[in-house]
Amino acid sequence: MRSKLSAVPLGLGFLLAAICTQAQAPPQPRPAISFAADGLTVRGATAGGQVVWYGLEGRTEDYSAVIVRHANVVTAAADGTAAFPLGRPSATAALWIAVDLASGAYDVAAPEGFRVRRLPAPRTGLLRGAGANSDHLTDPRGYIEALVVRPGAGADTGAWTFRGGDGGVDDDDGTPDGLLHLPLDRLAPLAASPAADRKAKEHDLWFVLDPNRFEISIQRGGAAQ
Repeated sequence: MRSKLSAVPLGLGFLLAAICTQAQAPPQPRPAISFAADGLTVRGATAGGQVVWYGLEGRTEDYSAVIVRHANVVTAAADGTAAFPLGRPSATAALWIAVDLASGAYDVAAPEGFRVRRLPAPRTGLLRGAGANSDHLTDPRGYIEALVVRPGAGADTGAWTFRGGDGGVDDDDGTPDGLLHLPLDRLAPLAASPAADRKAKEHDLWFVLDPNRFEISIQRGGAAQ
């Protein structure tokens, strides 16, 4: 007589097979920046997808120390690589960001031997605007730069940048009172990105930088990363 319990091992077999299949699924690749004699390359991006690049270099030009800024959106090749050509090596004092626009995965890198300070507690905050009013990015520092990336595949996907500080033209109150209030819709679109949204979303990535100290903080939806 066939046991009524004979179906149990079969069901467990299917369950174990499903678990094993999930366990053996390859992990999603993450972007990884590498440095070369003529610029930078990122590997592990979405094949054929968009990669957002942002970089700060501390260089000496005409005997003066200057910050050279880079920002662009490039298309990854079929193998998930995307180049950022400079025609020369990166400056030794530099901070580079590469973000996979489809997945939101990112890498932050500096040339070997240069230390970038990552703030454990971001100083940047978000004030929600009432109704249709714009949300505001807030920061107590005198000057910052920011890259905001909204990953995904929707019409509002894109990347935006900002440079300025307390009391500047984009400070909502225009007064040097110890706190920058930046309406999010004043962020500048990068490449073919749409105009900046008035409202932040939970999956938005904020990279906020102090170019004078080479400090960076990273937040996703307002939570430190």
